[in-house]
Amino acid sequence: MNDRPENPDTPQPGPHDVDAHRALIVDRDERSASHFRATLDAMNVHTLTVDSPSQALRVAREEPPHLLVAALPVDDAGPGIDLAMALRIESATASVFIVDRLDEATLKRAADVNPHGLLCRPVHRDQLETTFLLALEQQRRERTAEIRATLSATYFKMNELAHSMGTIERACRRALKRLHTADDGNLEQTLALWSASVRAREALEHAGDVTALLIGLARYLRTKPA
Repeated sequence: MNDRPENPDTPQPGPHDVDAHRALIVDRDERSASHFRATLDAMNVHTLTVDSPSQALRVAREEPPHLLVAALPVDDAGPGIDLAMALRIESATASVFIVDRLDEATLKRAADVNPHGLLCRPVHRDQLETTFLLALEQQRRERTAEIRATLSATYFKMNELAHSMGTIERACRRALKRLHTADDGNLEQTLALWSASVRAREALEHAGDVTALLIGLARYLRTKPA
């Protein structure tokens, strides 16, 4: 694996720098890989280079990339396409395929992944830069839309939970009222109900905290541009 940017002045993100784009290059040809890496370095994208899809999958699961640049060998395109599919599902990674020629079988398999770019060699640097920029922007939009959808769904689920918890709270109040008016005949039963109501009240308070947090996040993301 190579982790050596061509440009030493390229800013290197820390492990928790969420604003820095990360790209993973998969190519058996070091000369070709260095061409892709130089283009990405000029775009201030942090790059890692590996020479096999299996190695790429291990690396990507440790630190998911925003962009996968995969050179697909004519005789063995399948593993690279499978890698792109796995990373798209697991971490919404954008993919750009580089091929020597487009045959019908490869084109059909690549279409299943719906790549963000498909380039046929020889590829000029301006083509690479434009394709990479568009892929990263589309990945950002897709990821933002996914987060918004998830939080919106959570928002409605939490509203439903809050309604259910309101029902529990009313049950708690009834239980406390019964406790105050209990006689010796039903005291044991009322104490058990009161104990359960205390646990329900604690759950209600915790759910309320979570609900407020998620509602705030959902409202915030709804105000952000796509």
